Amino acid sequence: LDFTVSLESHGDGSEAILLWSTAEEINNLGFEVERSADGSNWEQIGFVEASRENSMQYDYSFQDAHPLSGINYYRLKQMDYDGTHDYSVVRTIEINQENMSFSVYPNPSPDGFLQVVMEGQEEDLNLSIIDFSGRIIHAQKVETTSSGNQVSFNFPDLALGTYIVRIHGKQYLSQVKWVKL
Repeated sequence: LDFTVSLESHGDGSEAILLWSTAEEINNLGFEVERSADGSNWEQIGFVEASRENSMQYDYSFQDAHPLSGINYYRLKQMDYDGTHDYSVVRTIEINQENMSFSVYPNPSPDGFLQVVMEGQEEDLNLSIIDFSGRIIHAQKVETTSSGNQVSFNFPDLALGTYIVRIHGKQYLSQVKWVKL
């Protein structure tokens, strides 16, 4: 069982994305998704039914739309029809976005000038500007300090339209729409 957890942020909050795959499934009823705030006391937050495909790899996913603030511990409880079960390894992710703020201006931009302001966390971040087809227009690493950072760009030849400005690091991912007029 290959099992990962990642963080995805939106304008209305963050969610934890759990991904796992199985090589072969025999007698598999499904997977209980469990979460803990301390790594000891677990609660079931969802159930994913087995694929019913016995002889091939199958990929699964689960979205925790309301992760806890702080460290979230996740594990899978693989349930068999005969009542037996096995636990996966434990994976963690930290939700700590209240300490980080990120904004872009001007938005919309009439001339392709873009100012990105990041405050509140010391972390090396990756900044990407992506068009709506998913193509990365610009990418760079940005070192931030708790007192803040500003990065300026000028894209006078960029086509008019809507773009995504994405900032991500080890424990932070956020994106906003940016419009060039």
